[in-house]
Amino acid sequence: MVIRMRVLLGPVLAFILGLAPSVGCTRQSEAAPDAGVPGARALGDASVPEGPPPPLDAARGDAPREPVPTEVAAIERGEEGSRLVVIDVQAQRVRRAGPWEPDLGSPGWSPDGAHLVYRRGSELLQALDGQPAHGLVKGIPMPADAPAYVFHPDSTEVTVVLQATVERIPLERPGAVGMRPGKVPLPSGCLPFDALWRPDGRTLDVLCNAASGSESPQVKHVRFDARVGKMVSRQVRGVHRLVGWDREHGLLAAGPVETGAGERIGALGDAGMLRPLRPPPDEAEAPGEYIQGYLPSRRWFASVQSGEDSSDPVVLSLSPLGSGAARRWLTGFPRLADLSLRAFGGWVAFIDHAPGFASGGEAGGDVYLVLAGSEDARLVLRSRPEAGVFYRSPTPRPSPAAR
Repeated sequence: MVIRMRVLLGPVLAFILGLAPSVGCTRQSEAAPDAGVPGARALGDASVPEGPPPPLDAARGDAPREPVPTEVAAIERGEEGSRLVVIDVQAQRVRRAGPWEPDLGSPGWSPDGAHLVYRRGSELLQALDGQPAHGLVKGIPMPADAPAYVFHPDSTEVTVVLQATVERIPLERPGAVGMRPGKVPLPSGCLPFDALWRPDGRTLDVLCNAASGSESPQVKHVRFDARVGKMVSRQVRGVHRLVGWDREHGLLAAGPVETGAGERIGALGDAGMLRPLRPPPDEAEAPGEYIQGYLPSRRWFASVQSGEDSSDPVVLSLSPLGSGAARRWLTGFPRLADLSLRAFGGWVAFIDHAPGFASGGEAGGDVYLVLAGSEDARLVLRSRPEAGVFYRSPTPRPSPAAR
């Protein structure tokens, strides 16, 4: 999954990414539809929505069906602090929960669904069934709700962006003899801030800030060949984070638009320049949009429209790469936050902020699941505002069909 770092790109972007979550026993039988949210229904069974999500790419056709994820990991927040929970989707209840601790955030499943990691302050931990969590590494830049890690495609390791290094940490047998963390070589003085594994698992792309004589640091793109353990680097322009990998265009990145507010998505070519993959907006005064992530299984990317204030309704869109028309998505959720776009599978989890916290408060809200492109969002678990119980940062466990 693409690392999404905290960047000051606009109030709505900070709100939706959570740059800014217990246990409520719910009915295990099928619940009634959620009448309070347009286009939403309760998820009491594991059926797939009727029909595929509307295709955005005519050449691709209808997206393949995928089973509903059986579990969603999230951060539960209550009066005692925060804790990692795993929610049983069909039963609509918390299946297991960790201890109450401060500063938990950024849960994430490995692509095969076998490993679950999360942050505790500046530390990354691996959750283990029936055992205390295993500490993987310390020294990750704050805040705890910025992931700063990415899984290897084969799920055998997690790669973590630290203050001045990038470390590869094995996941198969924590602490086993012969399995030691390894540092990714970087240019001298280059401070990493983003990383992405390519789908073949051979190449790791890293962005880092290199000291320069100017007021703004130079950004370098480091390409690390894991087969031979060597790296090459080059300076890049107009790039401030990685977005994903596309089978036709290669490495995708986001950068600022030439005029006004917002971001553009493009392919990062050999010349170190961002080649735009979408036409510019028709109007010079159009609201800026910020890239939320990329779904290679659909070849769509999600973006959110900037607003004057974080209390403004969230306007989310899905767009294909190229000149195809963008379309609004999840229009019935103006308080949407913590969208979990993944590099595998089409199911997405998100939070609907509880009333009273629509201005981007830290409390959180209800957990939902939806197929990318569909408006048929399904309630997984409600928060309980009267008891001070909320959820943040939901992430669905990958299903075999999505791997």
